[in-house]
Amino acid sequence: MEILTPHDLKKKFKDPWIAPYKKILTMVHDDMVEIVEYHPCVGGSEWVVYQYERSSKLVEKSKRDGNKHTFLVKVGKSDFNLKPSFSAAGIEEVKVEGSEVKVVHAGLAGAGVGAAMCRGMAEGVKRVELYDMGGGSKVGRAAVITPKLEKVVIGIDDTDTREKGATWTLANNVGIELSKWVLNT
Repeated sequence: MEILTPHDLKKKFKDPWIAPYKKILTMVHDDMVEIVEYHPCVGGSEWVVYQYERSSKLVEKSKRDGNKHTFLVKVGKSDFNLKPSFSAAGIEEVKVEGSEVKVVHAGLAGAGVGAAMCRGMAEGVKRVELYDMGGGSKVGRAAVITPKLEKVVIGIDDTDTREKGATWTLANNVGIELSKWVLNT
């Protein structure tokens, strides 16, 4: 096993076939993890969502919006049989360890490279544990380790009045204040 940080990966792999993910977030609630990934390309993002929901028993739900894909996954481990075109990539294991989330990705050929190198370069990634390099017709397998985050959902009732403004203004102002708080913590 080789342990690499995003900086290490960027320094080591400058190949044109490595398309770094932009950002990865992992939010935990009980035994469920929401993974949000910003893929470098819209078409590739569709492929990832399609493959992961077909291949991974840990994936409860997935969706795509442009180049952002979101997976709701169970904590645990699941074996799967990778097959070219049909189930070429997926999530093998999800663990929450203290303040970190470890997601083990596996894939055939380029999907194996994406499992480690492409995801590993993303903002939000602490490090990657590279188990199998992948590429060609080989399986690539790696754990992507990110900080454990929590999702905050804020509901705002209809606050429209003629004298004091609109609901969207209140929501906007709450968002701005929360952003300041998050950036200062």
